[in-house]
Amino acid sequence: MLLLSDFRFGKVLVRSRQRQVWIDGHRLPLGDRAFDLLCALIANRGRVVDKAELIDIVWPGQDRVEGNLHVHVSALRRHLGAGTIATVHGRGYRFMAAAETSGPVLGCAVGEVTTMQVKPARPSEEQHPLVRFFGRQAELRSGIAMLRPGDCVTLTGPGGVGKTRLVRELATLWIDMQRGPAVRSFWVDLSALTDARLLGAAVATALGFPAPSPRAPGRGDGDSEVLDLLGVQASRRQGLLILDNAEHLLDGVCAIVSAICRHPGDLCLAVTSRHALGLPCERQLAVSGLPVPDSPTERGAFQSPSVCLFSERARHHEPAFAVTESNLADVLKVCRQLDGSPLALGLAAARIPLLGLSGVVSALDERLRAFVDGSPRVRRSHLSLQAVLDWSEKLLEDNERRLLFALSVLQGSFTLAEAAAIAGFTQSWHFVESFDGLLRKSLVEIENEVPGGWGAGAGASLDRVHDRRRWRLLQTTRLYAWSRLQASGDMAATMLRHAAAFAAWAEELNTRWLRGQSTEAQIDCDCLLAIDDCCAAIAWACGPTASDDPVRLGLAIRLFSACARPLLLLGRRHQAIVWADHLWRCWSACNVASGGADDVEPAQWTGALAARMHSAWAMLPATALQTSTDRVRFGQQAMATFEQLGDQAALFDAALDAAHQAGRAQDSTLALDMLDRARHAMPAGAPTRSRARMLEMQQRLHLLLAIGTPPDPQAVDEVLADLDSAGDADSRVAFQLRIEQADIWLLQGRHHAARRALQTLCDEVHREQRWAWRAMLAPFDTLSVAQLMCGDTESAAANLRLALDSARLVDLWGEIAAALACYLAICGRLRAAMQLAGAAEAHLTTLGRRPDALQGLALRTAADVARRSCRLRDIMRWRAEGAGCGPGGVRSMLSGADERYLP
Repeated sequence: MLLLSDFRFGKVLVRSRQRQVWIDGHRLPLGDRAFDLLCALIANRGRVVDKAELIDIVWPGQDRVEGNLHVHVSALRRHLGAGTIATVHGRGYRFMAAAETSGPVLGCAVGEVTTMQVKPARPSEEQHPLVRFFGRQAELRSGIAMLRPGDCVTLTGPGGVGKTRLVRELATLWIDMQRGPAVRSFWVDLSALTDARLLGAAVATALGFPAPSPRAPGRGDGDSEVLDLLGVQASRRQGLLILDNAEHLLDGVCAIVSAICRHPGDLCLAVTSRHALGLPCERQLAVSGLPVPDSPTERGAFQSPSVCLFSERARHHEPAFAVTESNLADVLKVCRQLDGSPLALGLAAARIPLLGLSGVVSALDERLRAFVDGSPRVRRSHLSLQAVLDWSEKLLEDNERRLLFALSVLQGSFTLAEAAAIAGFTQSWHFVESFDGLLRKSLVEIENEVPGGWGAGAGASLDRVHDRRRWRLLQTTRLYAWSRLQASGDMAATMLRHAAAFAAWAEELNTRWLRGQSTEAQIDCDCLLAIDDCCAAIAWACGPTASDDPVRLGLAIRLFSACARPLLLLGRRHQAIVWADHLWRCWSACNVASGGADDVEPAQWTGALAARMHSAWAMLPATALQTSTDRVRFGQQAMATFEQLGDQAALFDAALDAAHQAGRAQDSTLALDMLDRARHAMPAGAPTRSRARMLEMQQRLHLLLAIGTPPDPQAVDEVLADLDSAGDADSRVAFQLRIEQADIWLLQGRHHAARRALQTLCDEVHREQRWAWRAMLAPFDTLSVAQLMCGDTESAAANLRLALDSARLVDLWGEIAAALACYLAICGRLRAAMQLAGAAEAHLTTLGRRPDALQGLALRTAADVARRSCRLRDIMRWRAEGAGCGPGGVRSMLSGADERYLP
């Protein structure tokens, strides 16, 4: 039963929106059922309310006996007075007290407990009338277990995270659990108190004692006597003393807390602060944002605390708002970007009537200015997210402020080593003290421990630490610190340190990959942890003025050349190509400036760095390097440099890449020569992954050009077993080996065996879709060819649709065109099949390639089917129509623009 206004009768105040009952300034601990029953009786106070009607109101849709109703009525009479509710025998109950509506009451209480202060305080729940409590059950249990005389429970967390609301609920539950009638709560809101000399008076007044003479705790003569007297007086009280918003009066609060804890008595103590007190008697309870589901499909996403809070606050401003399946993803994005902070969610929800949900999502980047509460009842430090963080920054020391601004360049979680490298302190203890200060002031929080992996350091330039913990800034804090860094004038130096640190990290990771020093799973784990920072560093280093700054340009080259492989395997191919094109233009500009020819390298590009760049260009098909022939040339240049430097691992890697590109360019002799160079470059005692890569390339050349002989199946099985023993059974190279093994069976006519093996691999892709390389290598198109050969066109169509989805992710449209042409031909759509075959062949020609063995098998099958039903001149005409579509023909046909070519 909902009431529209507050009600007062006698000394009783019923606050309908807050679901609270106050008697003579003290909150009455009522359960939800008892409160609903009281509201129902007040709303129907002019008549007798039937028992069945009350049961339907309080227990809707539930089968309840009348005994429950009688128990709650008896409890209300015990608290409110025997004459408040009358029983009409045989009918029901009637509310007898004369109730009157009232507006919001200012000055009776703050929060949910008694308030006594030197200055009158505004009630905190007027900031947000909807104060239903969501989640925090674990924190409540921990807080209640910590409350005991002689200790101080400090609720710490960033501004707006809900410390005050949590301590209110904690106080209410704790009082409900106490049996003594004299147990009560005493609330002191320190947010409006700016003079530390009044702190002792505020606490004494809240406890009901005469205020001592105003002096700053811990200052002046006789201070210890005053504090001891306050502690002795506090020990006479029974209940819970709460000091709210204590971070700006930390020294005074510490002195008073120490005095009270020295004379515990029966009084418990709780403090809310953004800064831990650091006292021996302190028991810290860290408060973070409400949990946010990872995706809309996660179980319980609609009922998660952050979604429920945002929904309720939004409905307060826009009654028609509701969270549905269609907008849940946007709601989760808002909750996630705001770190589940109750204050931030409330400020964002207040913008729903003006901007709508989509507008709130768009305003997230401007959240510091866009999400503002103009209510005069809100204290200034909570008017906006900007104000919350301004308040936090005022509490920082100079070094802490400098470190906070520097950490804003880090894109996600980070290690202490990474933070130290970015900060640029000359003395390590300055960094340690500053980081500890940020941690104690709730501006940095621990995220998690690295799940597996070699470690999370940022390369050789950073000190390796065995502590695998990672830290992070809240996203709103990071946005604020980033804006302050831009205004500080230290942006360029900080970004330079950031780029240098992660260039070293990327180079070390690349070395570990080449030399097989870690499993592929460990390397993938490390890539995910720091690839965002590497991309941010490359983007800065490739900025508009990078070409005029040799240092920035050199860092860009180091970062890109070391990150080319991770960027490709993690699905960031498009961005990598943009950076490759930019660096190619810088390369050309440097050559022109130095008057050199195309094959003459400027001084800053020589040595190992130029070789790494050549390898990256050979790997990534940048628009300036469209053909495989160009990429072979760069691979050969990289090999020559690595050979001069004596780097056998890098030479082996470059030779395999060159062999692959030579195969794509249909140069059989060169491909076999590069494969032989790689075999000789493979060092003695090479890791299992290197031997597997050699077998993989041997198989691939056999599939691409039908050259050489495929490796012995027994040797492949042995290497796969060795990969399993080395922890690389789920690696890319193992996955590729198994795909190519099934491809060879398909070419040999063992269609059913190939189909079974490929189906197993595709099932693995469905189960594990974390890595982009799985989509890139996903053999859905090859499986569809095997199914077509076995006569299963329905399954082939389903796998072709999955292949199209993979193509959209990694932009490999041409890879599935031949399989789809074969499907269309077998289904009788001959003209579409031949047009698509012509477009596929034209696309491969543009790249300097011919169809590989499997593509050729599919295209030949499509042509054979067409010849049996159509004239040759028609087939040639249809092929020419497809070839006339140009280089983008395959993509336009398969991207959904032309429904004729979709399965």
